[in-house]
Amino acid sequence: MSKTTTCLCTLAICVSAQAQYRLTRPVRGVWLRPPTTISELNSVLQNLTGAGITDLYLETFYWGISTGRQGVFNARFSFDYLAQAIPAAAKYGIRLHAWVESGYWQYGTTGGYNFTANPEWRVFNVSTTAIGGDNTGIGQVFANLTIPGVQQKLRNYTAELATYPGLWGIQTDYHRMPVDNTTSDNYPAPWSYDTYSQTAFKAIYGQSADILTKAARTSHQYWNQFLTYRRNGVSEAANQMRLGITGVSSDVVFSGAVFANAASGGEISKCQDWPTWCANGYVDQVVPMAYGSTTTSITSDVTTALSFAGSKRVLAGLATTGSSSHPLVGDQLAAITSAGVEDFVIFDAPSISDSISQTSINNWRGAAKKHKVDFNNNSRIDWEDWQSFTTIYGGSPVAVNGSNARFDINSNGTIDSTDLALVKEAFRKDRIGENGILSDSDRAAFNTAFTGPGLNLVSKSLYDFDLDGDVDEIDRSILEMLGAGGSTVFLQVSLQDSSLPASQNYTIEVRNAGQSTVLTSWNLTASSAGVVAVPLPSSGTYDVSVKFSHWLRKKVTLAGSGSDQTASLNLTNGDCNNDNVVDLSDYTVVVIAFNTAPAQPGWNINADLNSDSIVDLTDYTVLVSNFNASGD
Repeated sequence: MSKTTTCLCTLAICVSAQAQYRLTRPVRGVWLRPPTTISELNSVLQNLTGAGITDLYLETFYWGISTGRQGVFNARFSFDYLAQAIPAAAKYGIRLHAWVESGYWQYGTTGGYNFTANPEWRVFNVSTTAIGGDNTGIGQVFANLTIPGVQQKLRNYTAELATYPGLWGIQTDYHRMPVDNTTSDNYPAPWSYDTYSQTAFKAIYGQSADILTKAARTSHQYWNQFLTYRRNGVSEAANQMRLGITGVSSDVVFSGAVFANAASGGEISKCQDWPTWCANGYVDQVVPMAYGSTTTSITSDVTTALSFAGSKRVLAGLATTGSSSHPLVGDQLAAITSAGVEDFVIFDAPSISDSISQTSINNWRGAAKKHKVDFNNNSRIDWEDWQSFTTIYGGSPVAVNGSNARFDINSNGTIDSTDLALVKEAFRKDRIGENGILSDSDRAAFNTAFTGPGLNLVSKSLYDFDLDGDVDEIDRSILEMLGAGGSTVFLQVSLQDSSLPASQNYTIEVRNAGQSTVLTSWNLTASSAGVVAVPLPSSGTYDVSVKFSHWLRKKVTLAGSGSDQTASLNLTNGDCNNDNVVDLSDYTVVVIAFNTAPAQPGWNINADLNSDSIVDLTDYTVLVSNFNASGD
């Protein structure tokens, strides 16, 4: 075999190996109408973890009222349900999205207040001369999404929602005109023939462009123009909702639940031109509602959506409940996989509570692609993954070989600072927001989840980064460290006279060189080799210090640069009382604990200077050898 052939074969093996991984966060979602109480919601959330659900799309605006606080729309509950639901979901490792039924503003009399001052905002049917919705027999009333006042109110609402700390996303649904309720009347898109639309259309095409007589049927002169006008208006409503979000937050992902066939000319009455939403960047993700009764129709809907979504991410919308029958959930998941999609949202949460459905989902998840940065394959990106990476990469480029290929995140043949940045970004996208940006809102969400050390309350929490069963200051340090930009310094830390494992939790402080004011501080765990990775600004000169237990603080002075660096620190032993000096006070600590072992009266772990579980002459000798030493 020639050298060229060997290289090609090696490349083929690498490509094959890379193909089993993904670089986007897996989304395994469900839609849910909010239970009456947060206690009931917690029960649902706990059940969802059995199926590995990662995302909850909570029905937040429906029938014209809000599951959130009293504000742009009237509130559904006497308390801010959404504000409590977000941290409740995070406790179970589930990301919460506000599911907004944007065009559906009234059901019976509920929500009717929305139209009291503006009755013209309701959609009007040219065929029946009535207001309504998909099902007029049950009192549905849709808002006309082409009207600027409606668009502005929705924009204000998404801006209100985007202020909720920890809210992962907002999804627009019912973002359209109603269905054609009477298909035999030759009005294929009968909605929005109201006074406002009439006036606005005439302003564009002239006073003779009467929509009732010249744009209501396909044979009419202005049919295509009015259809385009309505589609553009519905699209602009999506744009305004997006602007409401981005005006407040860069964290919140905006998705749309859509009809796949609307992209190819089907579902004409809905005027839902969602490919334009994708092309113009109005949405980040689309969820085609592939609710068919056969796997063939599900595959077809997903394939259609992929062909029109462009660069936007497609999540398959599936159904296991409703008025029609559906394939088993395992068969549906196999169908979307065959179409090239491994992300889904299922309607609805209660329908997957049985063990058969949960087993099917988990079996499918086990065979689905893992995130490339999820090195321990536990379906989340955490501190263990960071430690795994920094054990391989310690500040200097590493050539890829057969055993470390997964750590080459960008697949360029070298594990380096670019891969380091991608690992940090993947962590942020997995734990704090799809856009991978650490913001004050994320910090506020963390504070809501904070429990303090050792409480063992939230072993699945989004914010339990080190997987120790609590959310404490160590997790806060990890959040800040992995959220920081700039270069990284890899500190090789050694502990004098120690038999402890190298992977200790160190207090790291960064100061301007020669100054006493602490700029940033962290509690960070070193790798198994005793290496701790610390962010460093890209310019300036800094003192980076390390302190641990009864060892004196040690610092190293480094110049910030665009490149990763390495440094070594050897910590001096003997600081029993943690005042950063070895003196008579430390001698007293050792004397009091002399000849004791753990669980005995007088035992003090800080007097056991060589970590052999007894305070004896060896510890005394360590103290004497470092007497009068001071830390940096």
